[in-house]
Amino acid sequence: MLRNPIHVTWLKADETKIKIDVSNHWTVQTVEQAIADLPNPFDSWRTLEEHCRRSYDHLTFANEFMRLVGFPYVRSIAEGICILLNVLDKLSTGIDEGGKRMLEGETLYQTYFIGGDPYFTDESIPNKRDYKAKLTFPHPTDDKKTLFIPWHGKVNSPTNFPPVRIHFTWPVTSKGELYVAYVGSKLTMR
Repeated sequence: MLRNPIHVTWLKADETKIKIDVSNHWTVQTVEQAIADLPNPFDSWRTLEEHCRRSYDHLTFANEFMRLVGFPYVRSIAEGICILLNVLDKLSTGIDEGGKRMLEGETLYQTYFIGGDPYFTDESIPNKRDYKAKLTFPHPTDDKKTLFIPWHGKVNSPTNFPPVRIHFTWPVTSKGELYVAYVGSKLTMR
């Protein structure tokens, strides 16, 4: 097919359908250009944090959101964090002026928040009760306030690494108001 991108529908084992655009190159020059245009990979949690702040314009990040410093850097975890932050960034603009999800926002919601093993979930009621202090974060604009933020994204981690979570405000009620308070190890470990 001489078209770029190619629209693909991935049918997961649980029957969930995910629509993906796959880059299609049919000349060496376009492949070389695509490789040259790739951003430099991050090589530490600090450079990942810098990348996140630069790349996800529709998210607000806490001053100290990246809490993985001190853990060994794992590229697959960093890439998983970027995938989920990209979803949140798109969700932050995928709503209309009344706060209702538009088509892209609804598609992302159905893909990443719904199903047998979604990437984004709310904490369980027992965890909300038992870990309320750990799930409470500084307000992004008012130092005198805090926010209870039990919603989180789950990043797949190798077995020798603690589970990684991204805590963010939910639901999104207006464009550009999604706040990422925490990226780090799971806070509700028993």
